[in-house]
Amino acid sequence: MVAIGALVALPAMLSPRPASASIVVAMDLPALVKQADHIAVVDVLSTSSDWDAKHQKIFTTVELKVVERWKGAPGAGAEDHLRIVQPGGTVGDLTMTVTGLSTFSPGERALVFLRGTAANARVLGLGQGKRPMRLESSSGKWLVSRSSLHQTTLVKPRATPGAPSPSGQISGQSASKAAPIAPVAPAPESARERGLDEMRSEVKSLLGAATP
Repeated sequence: MVAIGALVALPAMLSPRPASASIVVAMDLPALVKQADHIAVVDVLSTSSDWDAKHQKIFTTVELKVVERWKGAPGAGAEDHLRIVQPGGTVGDLTMTVTGLSTFSPGERALVFLRGTAANARVLGLGQGKRPMRLESSSGKWLVSRSSLHQTTLVKPRATPGAPSPSGQISGQSASKAAPIAPVAPAPESARERGLDEMRSEVKSLLGAATP
């Protein structure tokens, strides 16, 4: 088993074994908007995985082209890009998986809520910070799907020592010493598919910006 540091309940595996659910603080849309350094509609350009410098952990780098930026400063260069670096991935015939973490495929479009710099960001709240998008054939409009919460257990934020970091992840040490925590349901607004225009309007309203 490969250690992932402070990522709790995020089993990293280099051999087949049952995966347990990740524990992550529930984040509704206002929380995502407030804590994100970057909010953008993006197209996934590429993904690549490699070992870290010590050859102990695998990390995947996801290159994103910004289609619409709603929060955050544009990256350097002629085109606006974002880069996600996250644990997990496949190198050769070895795969390290991080339960509950968002996955990306080249060619897909998504709405993302990221924390970090434009060149080294992470998805907020595991799968909560990525919302896949699809083009509705009948209307020709983009729809924002709900977040994938596969193998993820959502819990209420803690207001005590050992509280989760702004990323919404609970450290392994804090989780082990904490009292039992009860799962909570996803926010109602995240449980349905929404039009891109509706989502844009709500996010910009939360940001305090005028909706075009």
